[in-house]
Amino acid sequence: HQQHVKKKKNAAIIIQTLWRGHVARMKAKALMVIKMQEVQSEAATLIQTYWRGYTTRRQLRRTQHYCILIQSHIRMKIAVITYKRTVWATLVLQRHFRAHLLALAERRNYLQLKQSAVIIQSAFRRWKVRKLQKQTKASIILQKYIRGFLCRYQYKRFQRSISLIQTYAKGYLVRTEISKRKKATVALQKHIKAYVRGKREHVSYQRLKWAAVVLQAAYRGSRVRKFHRQTKSAIVIQSTFRMYQQRKRFTAIREVVVAIQTLVRMQLAQNRFKKYRQAAIILQRHIRAKQQGRKEMEHYLKLRQATVKVQIAFRRWRAQKRIKENRAAITIQSWFRMHKGKQRYLHEKQNCIRIQSWYRCCIAQHAF
Repeated sequence: HQQHVKKKKNAAIIIQTLWRGHVARMKAKALMVIKMQEVQSEAATLIQTYWRGYTTRRQLRRTQHYCILIQSHIRMKIAVITYKRTVWATLVLQRHFRAHLLALAERRNYLQLKQSAVIIQSAFRRWKVRKLQKQTKASIILQKYIRGFLCRYQYKRFQRSISLIQTYAKGYLVRTEISKRKKATVALQKHIKAYVRGKREHVSYQRLKWAAVVLQAAYRGSRVRKFHRQTKSAIVIQSTFRMYQQRKRFTAIREVVVAIQTLVRMQLAQNRFKKYRQAAIILQRHIRAKQQGRKEMEHYLKLRQATVKVQIAFRRWRAQKRIKENRAAITIQSWFRMHKGKQRYLHEKQNCIRIQSWYRCCIAQHAF
């Protein structure tokens, strides 16, 4: 009976030990499950912190990149607007300055032409006055000589007539002393004939004088009309010649101005085309670099994600193996990794806070 009791006690002890081992193993499994859940939660928290930091940094980089792009576009737009305004102001100033220079040149040419015309007109008028004075003096001398000739001719005729009368009177007195009445009648007839002849000569002299006056008036009128026609013709010729000179100068200046304008516009168009082409090349380079960077980034992210997955799988397998081999080492490693992850998290948190403060400071400076 005692043996049977001992067997029962031993069996109970064995059952108790087995049960207690089973309970201990179950508790250990529960503790291991709890610790694994804690490690997984901490690892998930660490991964989330890393992922959030990475997404925050990526968002910050994107925001900073977009801000830089917006600032560059705005500055480029402001620079283009200022450059266009500067070019427009320069063109306006050049146009006004060239117009002023052209007006000054035209004014000088006009004053020179006016002075030349005045000098030519004064010289021509002096020449006409001298010529008219010479013609007047010549006509006066001619009239004087004609009148002297006519007076001398009339005086000679009167002298011849008087000498003839004297000869006839002397012959009459010498030859006809006897018949006084006949001589007186003949003398009276002679005197009457001489009077009639003298009267006729006076009438002819008056006619000649009137004809000479009429001839002089007609000659002077013709000269004055001819001078008026010549003056009018000279004025017409001068106006036509000046008009031709002005038109020729204007056409030459217009051709030169058109040529200069075409050259300046061609140069401006070439410069603008070069600038646009350079800007398009730079923009294409940036776009291609951005596309290449995006492709490289996508490739890098894919490789990183694959590497992370491989690392996670390898680390999980190694962790499971190490957990199976040495639970104490796993516990120590988990605590050490938790401490290291916590320090890294605190360090990255401080870096994120610094970046956020710097970014907010930049935004505040731009806003100010």
